[in-house]
Amino acid sequence: MAGLRIMNIPPDTLELINTEHLSRVCLNYPFWPLVFSRNSLQQGYNLIKNNFNGFRELENRSNAAQYILQEYKKMDPDDFKPGSSLAQKGEYMARFTFIELLLAQHEIIDNVNEDVKKQIIEESLKKFREKLKIRSYGIERISNYYFSYGKIC
Repeated sequence: MAGLRIMNIPPDTLELINTEHLSRVCLNYPFWPLVFSRNSLQQGYNLIKNNFNGFRELENRSNAAQYILQEYKKMDPDDFKPGSSLAQKGEYMARFTFIELLLAQHEIIDNVNEDVKKQIIEESLKKFREKLKIRSYGIERISNYYFSYGKIC
């Protein structure tokens, strides 16, 4: 996987990127789908984190969860573009997994106060309830709620 490291951000540049921008960079990381390539989502996340320094830096930012949560709140589980193919719908649904996985990282969660944790739990529960109404999500996508909730609490 050494080829993935070509995406690393030079350390001096990484320090200058504000957390809001860094969170967007990480959420748009082109190799996010690799989280599904291992035996668990956590192992998949560890793979991409070990190969892209942006995730490691994001985990060290005390306000990372706030910016990830902002993006998460903007998402609607039923907001598929009209005429979307099954693949496009799958990519959109996977984005929820990516965000929920990031919000479930101890390094990110341990940096937030109880109010932000409460907001994450409330938003996750809201998304969980919305996903239950949409057949396309299936049990795998819905179970991410329990994964995230279990790591936060």
